[in-house]
Amino acid sequence: MTGRSDAVVRSTRFHPNGSVILTAGFDKTLRLFNIDGLRNPRILSLSFESFPIYNADFTADGYEVLCTSKRPYFFSVDVRTGKTTRIRGIKGRRDKSYEYFAMDRSLGSPYIAVVGAEGYIYMLSQKTKQMVFTLKCNSHVTSCSFSGDGNTLYSMCASGELYKWDVRKRRCIGRYQDEGSIRGTSVACSHDGSLLACGSSSGVANLYVSKEMSMAGQTPKPNKAFLNLTTSIDMLKYNSDGQILAMASSRSKDALRLIHVPSRTVFSNWPTQKTPLNFVSSIDFSPNSGYFAVGNVKGKVLLYRLNHYSTS
Repeated sequence: MTGRSDAVVRSTRFHPNGSVILTAGFDKTLRLFNIDGLRNPRILSLSFESFPIYNADFTADGYEVLCTSKRPYFFSVDVRTGKTTRIRGIKGRRDKSYEYFAMDRSLGSPYIAVVGAEGYIYMLSQKTKQMVFTLKCNSHVTSCSFSGDGNTLYSMCASGELYKWDVRKRRCIGRYQDEGSIRGTSVACSHDGSLLACGSSSGVANLYVSKEMSMAGQTPKPNKAFLNLTTSIDMLKYNSDGQILAMASSRSKDALRLIHVPSRTVFSNWPTQKTPLNFVSSIDFSPNSGYFAVGNVKGKVLLYRLNHYSTS
């Protein structure tokens, strides 16, 4: 892809239709590329003054991109026109920054889960960007993940405690301690909601089966623990059918592994010692898993074709 940055790429996200990918990061620039598998031409580039982008993602309908930073405000970008709208934070809240959020990709009336201070999660309407309701955890939230239908939200706390929320009823329906976690750093839910992965500062990724967690009380045993990384797991991502789980750490060079979920084993044939990953800073699968994108601290986004899947 043309239009390389020289700064950390904090976000790589595929459009819901799979034909476009966004990249954004510390160079304060949002870029959109058309994915053709060959030249992948750039179709949009927007720079934001004094706004290093920490997180960016498409809304569920694909018409907008939300960009956040360590600022008390954020931006919405109309993908069709390139028009940017500055959103003056969240009404009634005085948080100093909103750098992390999770986007609900379900149909209907989806939410944006914006992480605030002191364990708060602000649930915003994707259409209006206004707060609809709040959720509250007992410690700082480090990561959130929606189920594919948008009815369930998982939030990981720095304490290693995991919260399960019923979004429709707006209440907590489960609290669990991630086994062995000193500090919880990431969480990912499979599209069908049947599997959950939790990452910690020690580099351990625990895989849970949702039904087993619900029956196990507050201290469930992981179905499988992966010890392949040795530094804090910043990124976890399931592909569309839940067959692959990607896990990565930005703290070590080339610290990315792909897990074959049905067999609970790590792929040994990729990445190799020659794969030019560098320090990984963002990952994403395309909607139908045909592509896997990896952003790094050198400003590059590496795009890989997964031949097992016929479409992007």
